[in-house]
Amino acid sequence: MFRFTTSLFPLDPTEWNNEARPLDRVVEQEVSTIEEFFYHSSLVLSAQTYLEKDAIADPPVFWRGQSDPSWTLCSPLERSFGVDTASRLKRKQSLGKDDWTRLLLRILQDYVADAEGRALTAEDALDPSVWGAGRHFGLNGPFLDWTGSPFVALFFALSAYYRGLSKGAGVAPSDETTHVAVFRLIGYSSHDKSDDGTLRTHLPRAKLSPRERAQAALYTELNTPDAVDLESYLCEKGEAWRLTKFLIPISLAPVAVRYLNLMNIRHDTLLPDPEGFAAAANLEYGLRTAQLVQIHGRGLRVFQGLPEDGEEGHGPKAS
Repeated sequence: MFRFTTSLFPLDPTEWNNEARPLDRVVEQEVSTIEEFFYHSSLVLSAQTYLEKDAIADPPVFWRGQSDPSWTLCSPLERSFGVDTASRLKRKQSLGKDDWTRLLLRILQDYVADAEGRALTAEDALDPSVWGAGRHFGLNGPFLDWTGSPFVALFFALSAYYRGLSKGAGVAPSDETTHVAVFRLIGYSSHDKSDDGTLRTHLPRAKLSPRERAQAALYTELNTPDAVDLESYLCEKGEAWRLTKFLIPISLAPVAVRYLNLMNIRHDTLLPDPEGFAAAANLEYGLRTAQLVQIHGRGLRVFQGLPEDGEEGHGPKAS
């Protein structure tokens, strides 16, 4: 991995592929504050131009959060093929185009039959919205789910941390994990001649689910037997400049949670269904009962609306 400490994106999107960024290594950029991450996000958001039709960004910018920075950008289906890139690639190549297509159709057929009680149609097989909606409920398909919002991506990068809060643990996702990751992918513009159709990008279609709408959902798909993860594909193609991995220290999680809460980015807004409502209630329970100020200090004290040390109040006292 190639690491920079400052942003390398000029404000003109046509200049994003510049000589300062490596073509065969993914840039890793560690931030020291949440505000720094917000700053880099705003640079790209302000640099985007929009097509008049449907207000689609050109080029599109994709964001994805992962609680473990070591995970590769691999679809759930391809990840199930093995424990590492080599074994996954071997399994995918052994299927061949026909078997790969049959596998996808079988998964989709089972999903459509169970979810909607009807037979698979030819339109379903070609409609990204069917795969996309299923992906948001755990369907193992060829799509990797992204969002158009860096802040939504940050929320999902902190998913393991949120689970810890809900249980009253208030700890990092694991003893070994010191960072979470947010990926930024610069898609192909409408006039980009390097787009050969291998890296497919999908927007939700007419059958937009509430989760997709709330999360500003986007998807990528690798339409090739010779790649299973996005990093390897872009590096081999000499287009690693399209991808940036932001490394965010888990120690910044309390402040990040506070900001996201103020932005109304929460379980009950991003997952507007019983599962999301239950997760939001569990989180509130954890925040109220775990006395997290003893673990994280001032950051969560402010987030919880508690008085700071030395002030009068009814909240739990810091030790």
